[in-house]
Amino acid sequence: MARKRAALARQDSAARLTAAEREVERCGAAAKSSAAQADSAATALSNAATACGVTVAEARSKLALPEVERLAEERALAELETARRDAALLANERQRQRADHHAQQRPEADAAEADAAANRLAESLTADRLRQGAARGRLTADDANRARLADLTVAIDAQKAQHGLWATLAGLIGSADGQKMRNFAQSLSLDMLLGHANRHLDDLARRYRLERVAGANLDIQVIDREMGDERRGVHSLSGGELFLVSLALALGLSAMAAGTAGGIGTLFIDEGFGSLDPDSLDVALSCLEALQAGGRQVGVISHVPAMVERIGAQIRVTPLGGGRSRVSVLSTGVAGTEG
Repeated sequence: MARKRAALARQDSAARLTAAEREVERCGAAAKSSAAQADSAATALSNAATACGVTVAEARSKLALPEVERLAEERALAELETARRDAALLANERQRQRADHHAQQRPEADAAEADAAANRLAESLTADRLRQGAARGRLTADDANRARLADLTVAIDAQKAQHGLWATLAGLIGSADGQKMRNFAQSLSLDMLLGHANRHLDDLARRYRLERVAGANLDIQVIDREMGDERRGVHSLSGGELFLVSLALALGLSAMAAGTAGGIGTLFIDEGFGSLDPDSLDVALSCLEALQAGGRQVGVISHVPAMVERIGAQIRVTPLGGGRSRVSVLSTGVAGTEG
């Protein structure tokens, strides 16, 4: 079995060797054919360059010219070739006419006609030279236009860079009156205000939380935690809920101003307590009492009788009629807010 396998392997190796030799022969033949084609192409290029009166290097440099210049030269050469053919046809015609005159033995007429033909040929040559000069002028104008276009391209790129700078600034600060920048700065302040207000809402109305409307700089909406975090407009709140939200915003604004120079030492709240139910009223007064305990002066303007027991110092205004009123200052001695 080993001998049989060895024999098969030897036969397979011999077959592969034969195939490899054939492939080498084929590649060699292809290489010779390619070399012959390259030599033939080089010879054809050399012959064509010689026929055109140029060297191979000059022909290659001409072929490397830009497409527009090459087309312009081709058009000029075509015009010159047309003029040459016209002149050749005219010369042939004059030679034929001259031969006819010689055949009729009219030497005087032949000489005059030859002079006229020579004059016409001279005029045709002058016209050809004028056309050649016009073609060169167009080429010169094209070169000048290209140079001017290059300068314009540089100026346009510089203008684009300048425009890009101003476009970036416009994207950052908006219009010339600064409205976009003001809205952006106010939106940052509003975010801070909502952060302070939400801390007070945790005490006043835990059900709600304030946030800015997406896509709007200064619009506010409420998140209803008891309705699956539903987003609602502030105007959808009841009178009491709206008062608590407004109170939270006022307290948040007071907290923000406390960190500035001078701060806000006294806070006045005008009405709104009458829209609260007893539990909400108790929560609101407790929050105000906590502010008073922290050193703030809180003044409450209200007609709600239930608040009298919670306010220690009171300024009562009693109408007397006839446009007259009496102001009295009372102190119940009960610990409460100061006004």
